[in-house]
Amino acid sequence: MQRTLIHRRSRSPRAGATLIEAVAGMGVVLLSMVGFARVVLFADLHPEADHEYLLAREAVQRTIDDLSWTSFREVYARYNEDPFDDPDGAGTASGDRFSVPGLAPRSPDPETAVGRISFPTIFDFDCGLALREDVLDPALGMPRDLNGDGQVDRRDHSRDYALLPVRVRVEWRGAAGPSVLEVETLIGDL
Repeated sequence: MQRTLIHRRSRSPRAGATLIEAVAGMGVVLLSMVGFARVVLFADLHPEADHEYLLAREAVQRTIDDLSWTSFREVYARYNEDPFDDPDGAGTASGDRFSVPGLAPRSPDPETAVGRISFPTIFDFDCGLALREDVLDPALGMPRDLNGDGQVDRRDHSRDYALLPVRVRVEWRGAAGPSVLEVETLIGDL
């Protein structure tokens, strides 16, 4: 009689993938696919987002040029948010808001402008909007002596500034989602 030996292999604990390992592996594959999809989507939007950023950058530069070419004594009055101090009469100056053709505002309100110019101001109940040296805004280099008297005080310097910190900000809703470009600069009387 012939005997056939049948070897039974015992299954070791590491002989195959466990359910946990399989789920983890599928998770890694899924995350990789999502990442790849985002790269493809971003690559598709990239040229439009680049164009929007270029429009914003050009608008900021144009605005800073406009501020620089304006009579230094009138810059604050022409570009602040208070229409009542405009040099040529109430509501005649450019003001603090501007549009940028080709960029959509974040807000659905049609009156919302994409661009904004701001200065280190505080609303003072006695005098209204005040250009102040004691404003805390590190990005603008504030607090700072704006009139050159060697002191940082709490008075309104809208009529005696020698330095003028300015922030130009463009916010838009674009191809890559909500976007912002902000530039701080300092204008001086040369």
